Formats: sequence, structure tokens, C-alpha cells
Amino acid sequence: MFMLYVLLTASLYHSQLQTTAQSTTPSPSVALATCNPTVCKPSSLPCSSNLDCECFSLTSAANGTISGICAVADLSCTSVVRCNSDNVTCSIAHTICVNSTRCQQPVCYPMALANIQICPPNAITSATLSPLATTTSGRPNLSTLTTSIGTNTTVVRNSTTSSTRASNTAVAQSTTTTSAARATNSTTSTRVTASNTTTRPTNTTVTTSRATATLSTSSTRSTTGPPTTSSRSTTTVATTTSTGGVDLPLECIVYTTFDDSTRVVSNNINDNSQGCDQVLFDSMPNPIRFVSPGGTQMPTISPGGNNCGAWGTGWLTTSHPSEIGQSVDGTVCYDYGIGNVCMNSNSIQITNCGGYYVYQLYAPPECNSRYCTIEFPDQCTNYTTINDPSRLVSSNGGSGCDNSSFSTGITYVRFVSGSGKDMEIAMSSPGPNHCGTQATGYVTTDYPYFPSQTVNATVCYANNNTSCYASNTITISYCDQYYVFGLTKPPRCPARYCTMDLPIQCYNYITINDPTRLSSNGGGSSDDTTLFPRADSISYVRFMSPGRTQILGTPIEGINRCGTGYPIYIDTTSTPYPSSVGETVNATTCMYVYYSPENYSPCYVSNTITITNCSTYYVFGLTAPPSLGPSRYCTVDLPSQCYSYLSINDSTRSISNLVNGTACDQSLFTSNNTRAPTYVRFISSNGKILSSVPGGSNKCGTSLPGWTNGTFPTNPGDTVDATVCYQYFTRSCFDSNPITITNCDTFYVFGLTKPPRCPARYCTG
Repeated sequence: MFMLYVLLTASLYHSQLQTTAQSTTPSPSVALATCNPTVCKPSSLPCSSNLDCECFSLTSAANGTISGICAVADLSCTSVVRCNSDNVTCSIAHTICVNSTRCQQPVCYPMALANIQICPPNAITSATLSPLATTTSGRPNLSTLTTSIGTNTTVVRNSTTSSTRASNTAVAQSTTTTSAARATNSTTSTRVTASNTTTRPTNTTVTTSRATATLSTSSTRSTTGPPTTSSRSTTTVATTTSTGGVDLPLECIVYTTFDDSTRVVSNNINDNSQGCDQVLFDSMPNPIRFVSPGGTQMPTISPGGNNCGAWGTGWLTTSHPSEIGQSVDGTVCYDYGIGNVCMNSNSIQITNCGGYYVYQLYAPPECNSRYCTIEFPDQCTNYTTINDPSRLVSSNGGSGCDNSSFSTGITYVRFVSGSGKDMEIAMSSPGPNHCGTQATGYVTTDYPYFPSQTVNATVCYANNNTSCYASNTITISYCDQYYVFGLTKPPRCPARYCTMDLPIQCYNYITINDPTRLSSNGGGSSDDTTLFPRADSISYVRFMSPGRTQILGTPIEGINRCGTGYPIYIDTTSTPYPSSVGETVNATTCMYVYYSPENYSPCYVSNTITITNCSTYYVFGLTAPPSLGPSRYCTVDLPSQCYSYLSINDSTRSISNLVNGTACDQSLFTSNNTRAPTYVRFISSNGKILSSVPGGSNKCGTSLPGWTNGTFPTNPGDTVDATVCYQYFTRSCFDSNPITITNCDTFYVFGLTKPPRCPARYCTG
């Protein structure tokens, strides 16, 4: 079906009006085809506000259909009206319908005017005109286009023209900021010309120049229903963004801007004033760009109920498109703060416009629901980019020092790889003599998990046999698809911030913060098909709660758990969680169905997902769960040591190793404080846990082999105190020291301290 788009330019239209006043033949400077007298009849076309109208018709080459509309004949094209059924009179159009099957908002969309016919009043003669100048790609030249909208507000991107409109005042505005295209890592958006592309050298500051002309308009709509907080909107004639030769979709050129700060997730409502987007949107797509101070994009994590100026908070369960010009379907869920983060949902479309997103929005499923936004801190667009492969933890040796790279003040940095992919500061100790230095810097505290959030973090420097011989404080800002680090000078030399190269899903995921998913929670009717409706489309998810969470890796017996009827867990007996940072594995999920002791199945139905180890958290590639009834991916709440630990792969620690030796762990574990132990995960194939039985003297490469004298925790997430005994000949507990043991669902993490003497060593079994 041919979609009708109408375009008027101030200069062309003005030229046409002047010619029309002198002759019944359209001006040859107007790029139009011949008039169609059967659709556009000569008439005075009585219209509201006594405005003269001209009737437009459009012929589809595919099916030969013709539809007519009217446009108000003034320079600004501020209103669009519709031809009535008689094709003679016209009226104000809130919606333009083409062939009565698809409706568009009343805007003048850019397109080649050779497809449009104009019938001036009192003129029915045919005339053949030359086409409008277009770019080599066939798209209209945006340097000569202006656009209009009727009852809403519209933005037109224009590289050379600013617009003056009747009854409106144009305000020229110019700002210079440092910016990065949020959805790309290798291209700098430069809103000056349509042909310049800036590349980022190593350690460069990304700068964007922006010039816009802003006009103020008002918007009214006849609606019924509860009142909603008004949203101020502006009509802008903006500059054209450099997109590296990518043709931007139409919605990147014509859209409505919302700058309503009450939509920001930090806006908690404490009264009866509830926003309702049902009165702003309808069943047709509305292209919207969110701008500061009203946030710049939608969140990909639930902000909880009673935020954003509404009871039901709308958040994206799908990712933003990563490529400029790319459009994707998205799902918006509404959280009403009653234990289900997706009580209602609706579909939208999202377009990456190179530095910002445009959302095609529809009316929410019920009132008191609203699309939420997040506002990013300045450092998310004002930072220095560092592309240095020698910082990777896989890079050995060196004596580099960041004292020469950073000052005592804060420098905001975004780390990227040579291909433009984002990188993070390492989240576990790489050991000394890596990352091009001796003392390797890694983060020991949590990263922020909510987009736009900034946290303070501690960086430790591992050197010699000390995992944290020096430290300093930095900030980490989560800018939705990348992190920006506020870095200072390291406390000593040679010391350096180390980076990790992680898969893209470690940065581009949706976050689910829902404690009702915990395996300790009772039943309910929540169903993940509302979040993941398609079996053939993967959604990358990071689960969060008051603590870190991941999908349960052990069978959950019985139904009616995790807030659903049929809980789903990962069968880690066939595929364990990935242990290497950056590793992705395919895993099988099982739905536990239990009716009675004689009638149950631990894996009644299954499906395949992916799990990616992102150093201190996992990202899951999820699809729609099997359809049996209300079902849900269950999670387990795990403490931070389950994600941040020292991995030891040393087969000589096995209690069955009969080789005598003098190895001593006093040089590896230097703390005597059980409140600040070194968290360790043993990953050798010869032993993944501390031995729970004494094996005799002179085992595991030492004279005093250490074994665990205590009970291991049975519930995922639990931590218990235990004692390690060191055997000396026949004395099974010649000496001892306290430790902790944490059940991390599919493995154990041990909180270890300095052994009481040498030679003594922790042994595995």
C-alpha cells in the first residue's frame, strides 16, 4: 500500500503562491506532476480560519489509486487539513488517511515531489513540471526542506535553513559539548554538515558542535479521561547529523520532542496526581524524541511503581538498536509496584538516529500508565576515549604507569577496543605483571546496574603476592550501553588501570529487578511470555535484586514457586555456568512439574538459552519459555563474593598429591582478619573444593596440609563459618584458622585468611 507523505517548503510554496496569483498555471519552479481534475476540482475550498487551501492528490504507481488531501496555503505549513469526501471542501485534519486503510499524523513528510500533484484553486489545466532536486541516493535534499505538523510538535533536521513561522518566535541556540553516538563506538556524530565523519584516535576527547533554532508552539487534543501532567514540547529546525553515509529513516527527521522532567525515573509521586499517556497517544505510531531536562531515552530496567509521575511505570524489556539507522521492535512493560514488573505491556518501535533514539509510541493498555525516561549525567557525553590494547589483562609484562596519564583531579574516560567495542576496568585481580605494568589495577566493588547511575568504587593494585598492596577511589557511571570511569592518578608507580574485552551482550542487555523471582518465594500467576514473547528471538537479560541474582542452577522441587505455577531452572549437570570471563555457553533450562511423589518430572519440558560470564555477573540470552501454563525463570540471590573472587587452578593442591614439599600460603593470603578475607574459587579438575577429610602429612605439596573441619552450606546464597585444620603426622588438627564457605549455587567460594604458620597450605579434594 502506498503511504502518503506531503511536503511543502517555505521557499517553493511561497514561489508557487506568487505565481498562482498571476496565472492559473503552477510555477515551473515547483517540482510537481500534472494536476488531476477528477480528484481536485476547482473551488474556493471553504476552510477554517479563512485560509486559502490547495488540494493535493497522490497516485500510487503500484495500484493506480488516487487520494486527495488539502494543506493550508501559508508559508509555515503549521496546519494540515484534509479533503472532504466531495473532493471539493476541506477541513482541519487531526489524521490524514490514505485509501482509508492507513493513517498518519498530519505532518509534511519529506519525499520527492515528483510524486505529488497540486491543483491550484480555479485551475484544472495540466502542466508538466521538472522534479525537485534530490540527493544522489534519491532522497530529498534536506538543505531545502522544512516540515510541519498540525496539533503536535515536530522536528526537522536541516543543514542550512532556519524557519520563521507565523505567530512564533525563532530563537537561535548554539552549544558546544563533548558527545558520543550512544549506539556506536566508532563514529562521532557531528551535527554540522551531512558529509563530515570524525574518527577517534587513541586518547581523544570526542567533541560535537550543535546549532539549532527552537520555536515554541502549543498543542491541544480533545480527550476524555483523567487529567495528565502536561508535557512541554518544542518545534526545532535542527542540523543534519553525520552518519557515515547511512541514510536515516524518516522518523529521525520528523518527530515530536518531549522535555517533561516529570517522566524521569527519579520523580516519585506522593499525591493523587497521576500521569496518563492514554490521553497523549492513540493506536497510531507517534515518533517521539525525549530531550533534556525530561530524560533522553527510556530505561531498560524497571524503576518500580509510583515513579515517573505515574502509578504504572513504562520501561523497555528489549534492547535499543546498536547500529545507526536501525529500527527494532520493542516491548514496554508497566510496573505498578505490586510485585509484577510486567503487569501490562505494549509494543513500540525504536530507531537509532546516530546520537539519539526516536520511539514510535502508542497508547498504553490502561490509564495511570506512562512512558518513563532516564537522564544521563554530563560525563556520559563528555569524556576522553582511550584505545590501548596493552591495558588488557591478557597483555603480559611492562612497566607503564598511569601517573603520567591522569592528574589528581577526575578525568572521565571511556575505554574502547580497536574495533570500537566498549571495555571495562577489570573486576577481578589479573595478578601482577599484566596490562603493560607491574601493579595491575582492578575494581573490587560493585558496578552500577541502573542506567544513568553513578557509584563510587575502589580500585586495588595487585603486585608481587599482594592482591591489594595499594588502592584509590574512582567513580563509575552506567551510560546504558557503556561505562564512563572517573579516574584519578594511581597512588604509586608502576601501576595501571587494567581492562577486559567482553562480548557485546555484557553491555547491551535489559535488567530485571524482581525479588518475586527468587526460589524462596511462593507461587503466583506471572508468566514470562509477556517479557519474552518469541521463541525465535533472543533477549539478553541481567537479573538483579537487593543482591546479585542469576537463574537457579539446581532443581527446584514442586510447583508454585518463584511467583509462578511452573518454575524454570538451568540444568547445570549437563552444562555448568561458564567459568572464564567473556565465555558464552549454551545451556538447557528445565521446567519442574510435580503433582505427587509418584507423579513428577524434574525436566518435563526444556529449552535452550545462552549464558555469558561478564566477570562479576552473568548475562542470559532468553527466549519464550515452553507453553505449559504460567512459567517463569527462577533466580537465586547470591552475595558479592560469588561474583568477585580469586580463581586458583593448581592441581598440586589435591589432597591425593603425594609429592612432599614446603609450599606455604602465607605469601598468598596476607590478611588475618576473617571480616576481610581473600575470596577464592578453586577450579582445578583435581579439586574444586577444600578437602573435607584429613589426608595425612606431606600431601598437596606441603608439610602441613589444610582440610575443612566443618559443614558446607546446602542452600544457594548461604555462608557459614568453618575451621581449617592442618595435619602434622598423626595429629589431624595440629593447628587451625577460621574461614568462611559460601554456596554459590553451582560452586563454592571460600573466604581464606593467612595460615598460622609455614609450611602450611589449603588442600583440595
